[in-house]
Amino acid sequence: AVLVTIVTRTATRLMDNVIDVFDFPVQHVTDVAKKNRRIGLGIMGFAEMLYKLGIQYNSEAGRAMAERAMEFVNAEAHKMSQQLAKEKGTFGLWKDSVWGKKRIKMRNAALTTVAPTGSISMFTDCSSGIEPNFALSYVKQYKDGHQYRYFNRHFEKAIQKLHLSQKQKDQVTDEILKTG
Repeated sequence: AVLVTIVTRTATRLMDNVIDVFDFPVQHVTDVAKKNRRIGLGIMGFAEMLYKLGIQYNSEAGRAMAERAMEFVNAEAHKMSQQLAKEKGTFGLWKDSVWGKKRIKMRNAALTTVAPTGSISMFTDCSSGIEPNFALSYVKQYKDGHQYRYFNRHFEKAIQKLHLSQKQKDQVTDEILKTG
């Protein structure tokens, strides 16, 4: 829990800092971003966490773990935003916000999101966002024509644990590589 706390708080600070240095192509969008200081902190690799814990994605235990994980991230992000408000001040629209009405000083109007991560998750070999893996194998092609092949390492480990001949393991792997 200590590591997740540190990562969540560091990511919150980093994403808040990005607001100060990033200029959107349209000035109005930049102004709005700086007035509400919304960040999109989420999680990546949730499906892998469930694989490692032996929890089915579509189960009560899976839903409980999702709730527990995001509840923790949300709480730590809010604590960090309150700390940042003490250090740097509240977001521009704070006074008229739900936070202002509650008199809770926050640096950011909103902190968390459930956004897919796309290529980043492929490079880090984990599921994107909180979604399950929809295919055990796929090929992603970039604009430059370069292709990246992906084969789920957890599925690969599960195949190795089965009492199958090498020929059978190869057949399963080949079928997954062909069909996903």
